[in-house]
Amino acid sequence: MFSKTIPLKVTYGIGKEEHDKEGRVITLEYEKFYLVDCYTPNSKRELERLEYRQIWEDEFRNYLLSLKSKKPVVMCRRFKCCS
Repeated sequence: MFSKTIPLKVTYGIGKEEHDKEGRVITLEYEKFYLVDCYTPNSKRELERLEYRQIWEDEFRNYLLSLKSKKPVVMCRRFKCCS
């Protein structure tokens, strides 16, 4: 992530090893808000990762809510570009 303002803190992941090993979330903490960048897991063809995706959604939502309890959250999602 690029920012003109240096964040107070940068963290990677959501604090859950099973999700963090894929490097999907970067959180920048600023004085008045959190900026969260996320690359959401794909369910894949034939929905082979659908169960994982549902678990991911619940745990990512809980992560965002935990941040929101401290200060506002701005979330951005990355999308895979087609080649």
